[in-house]
Amino acid sequence: MASGIYQLTFATGDTYVGKSVDLERRWQQHTDKLSKGTAAKDMLRAYYNSDHCYPTAKVLLECHPDVLDEYENYFINWLEPELNTQRPAPRTEQEQLALIRHAKAGMAIYSVPAIILAMENVQASSVELEDKVVELESSLETLESDYQTLDEAWDTRALITLRKTQKFMELESNLNNLESQCRLLETWRLRVLKLNWWQRLWRQW
Repeated sequence: MASGIYQLTFATGDTYVGKSVDLERRWQQHTDKLSKGTAAKDMLRAYYNSDHCYPTAKVLLECHPDVLDEYENYFINWLEPELNTQRPAPRTEQEQLALIRHAKAGMAIYSVPAIILAMENVQASSVELEDKVVELESSLETLESDYQTLDEAWDTRALITLRKTQKFMELESNLNNLESQCRLLETWRLRVLKLNWWQRLWRQW
């Protein structure tokens, strides 16, 4: 047993929109009244003009009995069926948009209390999510602070390393200069020793 909004279409092209808490039983009631000639005058005329052929039935929307009136109102004003002689007062545009969103979200099959409960659960979940977002934002701020501290420490270490490298290069350059001077002194020392040896040899003569 399904409840919802249905549409009847006769061979003449005339249509009728209705509601029922039991769609199958409601369709049977329509066929019985048409065959017995007890249906509404406009529907009987469409039936006779269709060579006594029953109309085709189409389920427009399955919905909970709590919202049958709202959706019937919406579909009658939207489709403007010829056999609905009484037109309900249309809802506001905002209300109609809410009904459309409600149906597209698959919420039409739920009762109003169930929808309210679901909305309350969504709101509670939203509060939890907001708390989680605040917590994550706080964690992000902490991480950003730690990153900044590490970045500064890294910059300091890099600067110290650069200075040490420059100092090492300077010491290495000085060492190379000393080695060069030592080699030069060693060359002069050998020359002096050689000269002294010739002097001593000359004196012996």
